[in-house]
Amino acid sequence: MNNSDVPIEFIDIFKKDARYKYEDGNLTIIKYDKINFQQFIDVPDKDKAIVLIPISPMEIHGKYLPLSSDYIECYLALELLKYILKKERSDKKFTLVEFPGIPLGTGTNRGHPGTIHVSRKTIYELCKGVFDSLVRAGFRKMLIMSVHHGMIHSFSMEEAANHVMRKYKQLDVRILSPNHWIAKTIYLDDPKAVFTKYIERLGQAPLSDEELKAINMDHHAGLMEIAFVNAINEKLVDPVYKTLGPNVETMDAQLKGLIIRKWAAHPPKEPLGCGYNANPSFYDKRDWYALFAAMISDIGLRYVDALVDPSREPLGPLINMEPWRQEKPVLELARRLALPTNSCRNCCIIPLLIIAIVIPWLLYVLK
Repeated sequence: MNNSDVPIEFIDIFKKDARYKYEDGNLTIIKYDKINFQQFIDVPDKDKAIVLIPISPMEIHGKYLPLSSDYIECYLALELLKYILKKERSDKKFTLVEFPGIPLGTGTNRGHPGTIHVSRKTIYELCKGVFDSLVRAGFRKMLIMSVHHGMIHSFSMEEAANHVMRKYKQLDVRILSPNHWIAKTIYLDDPKAVFTKYIERLGQAPLSDEELKAINMDHHAGLMEIAFVNAINEKLVDPVYKTLGPNVETMDAQLKGLIIRKWAAHPPKEPLGCGYNANPSFYDKRDWYALFAAMISDIGLRYVDALVDPSREPLGPLINMEPWRQEKPVLELARRLALPTNSCRNCCIIPLLIIAIVIPWLLYVLK
């Protein structure tokens, strides 16, 4: 075994670097898991710092990416954010507090063995507790990074953030997650319009019709996730993806997966199936990493700008799924009726709505 093959254990993170704080250009980085109480007390201007919180589940990503793909991609996305802040906002100083990652999520492909799934109520309570504790510790700005784009997962984090922001409204607490905006950019916006500016910036060839189709179906363990995991460590990607064609599932199947475990798999009802919803074989067609990294960086920059802006106005379109409400009003209505973590609404209002629909039909049949 040569030195490059020596395993790096989790404990090495602490053995090899005990720094709780360091400077990186215009950034001051603080490690939440390494700071002691006195050092924490001495951190100046906590209300101006931005706490970065990665949260994504362990989940099946085909048979060619690790179960931790969403989780480790969070860290890559945050590294992209730090790079773009140094490049595009070099005239400003930022204090970034790196919170330890949370390897949990909801709205997962729980129909596959290996996926770790918890309820949306659990994610809501977890996030609410973390956000509340950070506010009481003196922080006012948080960026929640998740590369798990499940709707329920995003809704749960959003509801927790809204609860804490309402509770501490007088303190101007700001908690944002770019999760829905990233999903909107990829799945709802015109991919040709979205990616053309990045293609021109990077000097790449225009997207072909086949590539546009591949982007539209890039829902899980596809082009973006292969690109990100490969950028982290190419040894984490099994080249078998090159031989795998498209697996495309309808929205109907995905909605059933929110309710029935056996449908929450790729393909539905096949627990040992392919485990992806994309066309992985298209990955080698171009440098997808450059395109997706540029997109993620731009979105992250917009969110940081909103967090530090003196006015709350830039927060408007980034809170409460504003992009989805504009594009998919029916989806937004369904979300508000059926997917909240509020137990009173789930246990009372929804059953009443069902009864209100069923009783007239029942009376009609009996008549």
